[in-house]
Amino acid sequence: MRLASLCLAGGLIFASCTQATADLSPEEWKPLLEKGFSGEKIEACLSSASNAIDCVGQQADACTSANDPNSVPMTQAEAICVEIEAAWWDARLNARYKELMKALKAADAERGTVAGESAASMAESYRVMERAWIPFRDAWCDFEGDAVGSGDAASYTRARCLMEFTARRTIEIEDTLSFYR
Repeated sequence: MRLASLCLAGGLIFASCTQATADLSPEEWKPLLEKGFSGEKIEACLSSASNAIDCVGQQADACTSANDPNSVPMTQAEAICVEIEAAWWDARLNARYKELMKALKAADAERGTVAGESAASMAESYRVMERAWIPFRDAWCDFEGDAVGSGDAASYTRARCLMEFTARRTIEIEDTLSFYR
């Protein structure tokens, strides 16, 4: 299994994976995952934090701190760790999005018709909004990466941006979903 497969979480391609990190073998990135990254720790943080956004990036940073620079160069380790956490958030986003769409379709069915006309579909409106958000996120993060220049710094900046945007969007979807539970 290559790191790139982690970036295909939830059926949507998470575009943050860089060629440099995707080409690493499991022996090179697996220790980072085992030593530093924990989805369970993100879950614990989310359940106890007063502001969920404070949990974003903590595990990517812990993963990077666990790196032995003699085995994986630091810039590659940073990118790998950010991409691992980004894939975790992306999978969570996709799961919550599916839950929200199911809840919105149920709410649409309950609303039925208003004054003899069908009410606008909240599920369809949300789907259109979400489809517009993805290219916005990608374009914004391309801009941030381009602002840094090129090379490892640009790749890392873009990957970090994608992780943070995806995490924030996940939290927004979870907040919206809480209204329909």
